[in-house]
Amino acid sequence: SNLSILTYNTQAFLGTLLLRNPARGISKADHIFSLIDRFDVIFLQETHGSIHDIDSLHARLQHSHYIFYSLSRSRIAGSLLTIVAKHLIPAESIITNTIVRPGRIMTTHIISSKGSLTLSNVHLPPSWTTKDFSLAIHDLRHAIAPTSSALSILAGDFNFTIRGEFS
Repeated sequence: SNLSILTYNTQAFLGTLLLRNPARGISKADHIFSLIDRFDVIFLQETHGSIHDIDSLHARLQHSHYIFYSLSRSRIAGSLLTIVAKHLIPAESIITNTIVRPGRIMTTHIISSKGSLTLSNVHLPPSWTTKDFSLAIHDLRHAIAPTSSALSILAGDFNFTIRGEFS
């Protein structure tokens, strides 16, 4: 069967959005939950929030999905979620989630009898310098399994701009 994947910058799916603008927060949450029901793997960036928000999300999805996350140091910026439908991952799988850069880069490695899969979720802020981008990509490259040993899927919000675009 086909694998369906979505990447989406949520611009504050969790946490403070519900407090600042409840109607917008509820609408955004309803939209994201409808997407979760339609895709096998979902990479979400800029989710914001806290571990309490992750716990609430887990309570809602625990029977149907695995949730992997990397929270930023601030609950009002960054943070990543990778949500994977449980039917994709055999029960005997070995799963490791690696935080490469908190709230900005995370890899999830899944090893099973079906093979190996690496899911990388990335959010590179547009405020980062060229050097910041280069160092982040270097770190990411070392966290991804070699293509000879795993299928690797890289998704996210990279915010690459052309030189001079904002000058």
